[in-house]
Amino acid sequence: MADKKKKWNFDQISEFFQGLFVKNIQTKIIVLLITLIIWSYTMLRNEYTTQMHVPFEVVNIEEGKVSKQELPDQVLARFQGNGLDFFFLLFQSRNSFRLVLDLSTIKWFYNFDLNNYFNKHPEDFILPRNSDVNLINIVQPESLYVALDKKSVKKAPVRPQVLITLEPGYTKYELEVQPDSITLMGPSSYLREINYVNTDKLVRENVTDPIKTTISLQDFGKKNIELEPEKVQIRQLVDQIGEKVISGIPVQIKNPPSQGQVEIQPNKITVYISGGFNMIKNIDSEELDVILDLKGKIDSEKKYYTPTIRGLSNHLEVNRIEPSQIEIRYIREGNNE
Repeated sequence: MADKKKKWNFDQISEFFQGLFVKNIQTKIIVLLITLIIWSYTMLRNEYTTQMHVPFEVVNIEEGKVSKQELPDQVLARFQGNGLDFFFLLFQSRNSFRLVLDLSTIKWFYNFDLNNYFNKHPEDFILPRNSDVNLINIVQPESLYVALDKKSVKKAPVRPQVLITLEPGYTKYELEVQPDSITLMGPSSYLREINYVNTDKLVRENVTDPIKTTISLQDFGKKNIELEPEKVQIRQLVDQIGEKVISGIPVQIKNPPSQGQVEIQPNKITVYISGGFNMIKNIDSEELDVILDLKGKIDSEKKYYTPTIRGLSNHLEVNRIEPSQIEIRYIREGNNE
């Protein structure tokens, strides 16, 4: 009788796969690693042609001159070499793997054919020692126009592009920018056209607290202009609006008539001031001057005039004064009234 086919139950199937993947796992891992190492070594010994971005450096610009445009700091090039050399290039510093363009031969401008240049100057392709990678061609950019200009230094004020709106019941003081001017370095022809430097835009709405932040300055694109510093600090003080009543401020008469006498009523007034709470809380009557200037105003024996309030900060304002006008009585010489 023919042998019956062996039947597998679930437990036997489970035991089979556990033996396949779990038993002798250390041996299997070691074999896998050795296989990967051999495969990797084999692949790295092969010859490849590949494109890479490589650091690009411009040297020997004539003293006192500068490029009018920002020059690329890397170029895309095609190389040929074995995989091991390419692998090690990934971990090299900029100084040991780069392309160098020497500008010592140009006076003001020149359009470089980069492929032609590096074919004639293979020494400007810098490679690590013992590396066997060949430069085939420059892919992008294939040519590079370089224009030089006199190098200049200039200081320019900073113009903040800041828009701050407040919650009702709050006021703000003068915006502070630190530093308020910066140094620009770059092509003379560009710096002559710059009268100020804008900040990036900053918009804040419904503000109730002071603002203190660092903000970048405008980007001049590819004009190769350096800024020192590249950022400034913006400080905006915000305060609650309050009101203060200052009483008993004496009225000072300026330019009285040369003849006769002047009497005023009253000789002291009350001033109602509004503004930031932290500014008005320390103001007293000695800091304010109530001026009544009579120059050219005495044309009758009795008149009313509104005095001028001096000594207030630009961030404070006078809501009202009491009384609103001062009574003037002019007594001419020989008049007994």
